[in-house]
Amino acid sequence: MKNPRHITNRKIILIFFLVDLIFVIVPALISFYQFKQSFGDLIGSGPARTFGNFKPYVDISILVVYWLSIFYLFGHYTRNINQSVWRILRSTIQEVIVGNLVLFIVVFGPLKVFEYSDSWPAFLTFTLQFILIISIPRIITYIVINKLFDKGYIKFNTVVAGRQGAVEQFMKEFNHAGYLRKHRFTGVMYSDTTNTDRKDVIGSFEELKHLASSGEIDEVIFVDKENNLGELRDIITVCKRYNITLNMPGGLNDILKGQVQISDIDSPPFVVIHSRSLSLVQCWVKRIMDIIFSIIGIVVILPIVPFMIYRIRKSSPGPVFFVQERVGKSGKPFMMYKFRTMYVDAEKNGPALSSSNDARVTSVGRWMRRWRLDELPQLINVLSGKMSLVGPRPERQFYLQKILDEVPCYSLILKVKPGITSLGMVKFGYAENVDQMIQRLRYDVLYIENQSLLLDLKILFYTLGTLLKGEGK
Repeated sequence: MKNPRHITNRKIILIFFLVDLIFVIVPALISFYQFKQSFGDLIGSGPARTFGNFKPYVDISILVVYWLSIFYLFGHYTRNINQSVWRILRSTIQEVIVGNLVLFIVVFGPLKVFEYSDSWPAFLTFTLQFILIISIPRIITYIVINKLFDKGYIKFNTVVAGRQGAVEQFMKEFNHAGYLRKHRFTGVMYSDTTNTDRKDVIGSFEELKHLASSGEIDEVIFVDKENNLGELRDIITVCKRYNITLNMPGGLNDILKGQVQISDIDSPPFVVIHSRSLSLVQCWVKRIMDIIFSIIGIVVILPIVPFMIYRIRKSSPGPVFFVQERVGKSGKPFMMYKFRTMYVDAEKNGPALSSSNDARVTSVGRWMRRWRLDELPQLINVLSGKMSLVGPRPERQFYLQKILDEVPCYSLILKVKPGITSLGMVKFGYAENVDQMIQRLRYDVLYIENQSLLLDLKILFYTLGTLLKGEGK
């Protein structure tokens, strides 16, 4: 196909949404009428009265909106085409089981759902029917879209970046072997020269950013096997910012680490770097956890606050709380609250990080830092939503700018809320200079790329162990 149509992951997601919108009506109709037939005597009393009080098309419309919301909350409409039939089936099963369970609990009530002997057989029947009716169209849609890629009717706009020799060698292999059936190469970006007759050369990162922001690029392939780290960091930053998939040919070490993905039998093995985030359901659960634990924490520490105030005031003159502006999610500043651990005017000569034997730290402050009691007032920021329990440590604009000047890709930490504790604090601890801050941020970026509720719980338990042992500094 000489002129394939440009397709984006956003368009593919829209197609999956429209397919769900069409086919979700069928199980909604079936479950509605089966429910009325099996449990008609319940209609008019309890939570079940919501069914049957409206006209049938209103009830069915509510069910359709409910199911599309469930699919959205579970992140179904944030995934791209780079998945498998098994993953589609697995995610559908998870979504339908949870959605039907919530629906039955709402309809019958959280306790009465166990009182009806026919409720669980009905739940199993509805669930199996729903999985079958929804998963088959999804899988067929996935197969059809992949066939369109195979035939060359649609393509992703792709840029190849790296040294000129490596790029040209890769392009030669692509043309010879027919690799990467999903890609239409719309530009190349050379890291070592612009001396070429090609008309599709992207000459600067500003041009790459412009193409990415305008939606003209869907994927980037970085083929420089000598690992030009400076250029790679800049490319990763652009790809992360605009949700563009980055592919890099994988070596033996990458294969052994399990980092290589193969989407096609005839394509090279790639390390795939794409933007990951929690689904809306996971974000809500994380926020609920923040609220619950911060309230519990505030209640627990209230009895010791008078004692803390007394010790701080006795140790040195000055305010009890240390208030400082930090950079939060999306670069928005917020005021961070801590118990004061340093003498007043500790930074009269300019911003300075604390060290192990810092003379500016009071005796009480050193004791509080050991048990990290100075961090407890930050629970107020967690409760207000400016921070989370787990997330990258919030930095001052002064030091954040120094970090970004050296490692621009660390701007990724601004994608999430900062936290009281983090993987960086767990694995590295406090930093005494910018170099150590950069080392700690590596763990925070690793956390962002692998964040999950389970990882949050692990970090919280590890932090709790550190507190109980008094191993802070």
